[in-house]
Amino acid sequence: MNTLVIAVAYRTPQEAVGFAKSLLAGYGGPDLHLIIVDNSDVAGEAVRQDDLPSGDGRVELVLAPANLGYFGGAELGLATHLRRHEWPDWVVVCNVDLTVEDPAGLLERLRSAKATSVVAPRIIREDTGRDLNPFMRTRPAA
Repeated sequence: MNTLVIAVAYRTPQEAVGFAKSLLAGYGGPDLHLIIVDNSDVAGEAVRQDDLPSGDGRVELVLAPANLGYFGGAELGLATHLRRHEWPDWVVVCNVDLTVEDPAGLLERLRSAKATSVVAPRIIREDTGRDLNPFMRTRPAA
């Protein structure tokens, strides 16, 4: 199963590089493609291709022409991917300020899901331990 991860960055080049390294280092399969879309609109605050893991063709940097917003950036990433590839089995859209501790396990869980439309991460505050993403813990009835 092919999985596309679209990570949207805005003035966070170090986080984007860290995210790419954590995702790609923990999963060696060729069926993963990462596109980092950088929405940064200030020179010097964008991700640089030279800083990203390279050599295996699984990571691509897209510099947005302007700050397109989160889902505008995601749309640009998907459109870029579809110019050269078929529709993936999974599309993951996320921020870059994440560390993926078990990429292989995460991808396996996604791939084994029967019909999931949205997966949201737990966002735990370090100082309080409170989950900041409690919205919609169960899927609404159709």
